[in-house]
Amino acid sequence: MTLADKAVVFIAVLAAGLSFYFAWQPSAPGTLLEIYQDNTLYERHSLNEPATLNVPGKLGDSVIEIDQGRARFQSSPCTSKFCVHAGWMQQAGDVIACLPNGVHIQIHGGQGRFDAIAF
Repeated sequence: MTLADKAVVFIAVLAAGLSFYFAWQPSAPGTLLEIYQDNTLYERHSLNEPATLNVPGKLGDSVIEIDQGRARFQSSPCTSKFCVHAGWMQQAGDVIACLPNGVHIQIHGGQGRFDAIAF
């Protein structure tokens, strides 16, 4: 391996490391939770006010819990429970969806991690 080859490998590894570092920087904490039902805005709620919300969906009610500036699916009638197992979210731009029930929640406020999301 020549000196030029080593330089190219070093630069590639350095560029990859820097891109991972900047991609995984946390975003600002969110301030507002938006709840969607079948891709239609159902409700907005402040993350600063603790609450437990029942959101009707295709299969039944999903229960959304808001506490200490974060939100989660507390329960949902779907079979897989991926939405419940996703846990708490609190950063601007975070999204959790219960696709079988047609309910998803998204946090807004501050600076999000993404400038656009395509569905």
